[in-house]
Amino acid sequence: MIVIRILNRVDGGLTGFNGKYVAKYDPTAHWPDGSYDGGILEVTEDPAKALQFRDAMEATETWKRTPGCKCHATRPWDGKPNRPLTAFNVEIFAPTPAASSRPALPTISSEKQAHKQKGER
Repeated sequence: MIVIRILNRVDGGLTGFNGKYVAKYDPTAHWPDGSYDGGILEVTEDPAKALQFRDAMEATETWKRTPGCKCHATRPWDGKPNRPLTAFNVEIFAPTPAASSRPALPTISSEKQAHKQKGER
């Protein structure tokens, strides 16, 4: 079993996805009002609940997937394929029992909590 773990945004920014495993991903999903924000991305802290792939190639293809709709298949600013999940640095690997005990990566919520504990805003 191969999984995808989100490390951070490619610009280094913190998100609530950092350090979590991709559990569901649908880059074609639109909101009921027709708007689009990159599709559906659900994550989990448990690698056993993550999407499972046969091999690294299949996981990489999912990471690079474009929306199936013609309205968002390409990026409007440069005409290149729209690949929402590639906004993140990821690791693709076969987890071991120790994978669930890997050190947590900073996230927005953990970063705010650390500042709160220090008395910062």
